[in-house]
Amino acid sequence: MTHRFMSSWGALASVSVALVALGVASVAGQTPASVGKTVDGQPDLQGKWNYATVTPFERPKEFATKATFTAAEAAAFEKAVMKSNDKDRRDDEESVGGNRLVNGTTETDDLARAYNEFWWDRGTKISKTFGTSLVVDPPDGRLPALTPAAQQRMAERRIVESRPAWGPEDRPAGERCIHQQRTGPPINPGGYNNHLEIIQTPDHVAIMTE
Repeated sequence: MTHRFMSSWGALASVSVALVALGVASVAGQTPASVGKTVDGQPDLQGKWNYATVTPFERPKEFATKATFTAAEAAAFEKAVMKSNDKDRRDDEESVGGNRLVNGTTETDDLARAYNEFWWDRGTKISKTFGTSLVVDPPDGRLPALTPAAQQRMAERRIVESRPAWGPEDRPAGERCIHQQRTGPPINPGGYNNHLEIIQTPDHVAIMTE
């Protein structure tokens, strides 16, 4: 399904920063380095953008003190992530005796890999900034701890998602294709649908995402 978000120019500024921080490329040929101006002098972000990246959202603990990768570290990290994400593998825990409880039932080994690598579009490269995480503030690249109230809500949600559903309203919005994490806010890369189109007028910005 398609979602449209209308935003003020103030919100556009945050979108612009996010796009540049990710080092995304426009599938229409535009790159962040060549962003021009609209006829009314605003940053011209119009176009179709792809923001797939293997840069982790939070900084991995092994890079706790490093804000950026070296070229060698980036290449090694990309290779390791690609191997780990490869859904055509059959030599890891998920596919070899790795049955998991989902919605109160046990998946078979085969169904645990019903989506093979053909269906995924995570990207293959880290962001052009060479950052070790998409989170840049706090400086440690990690999200702050949840408040006790938020931890309680998450625990309650996990209980609901682990038992048989009582009805469609009982399932998460993402599972029912009402909302997906990548549609934002914030707009985060994921397994697929890492693309959006930005349309601008003098007064509004529309972001259309799959």
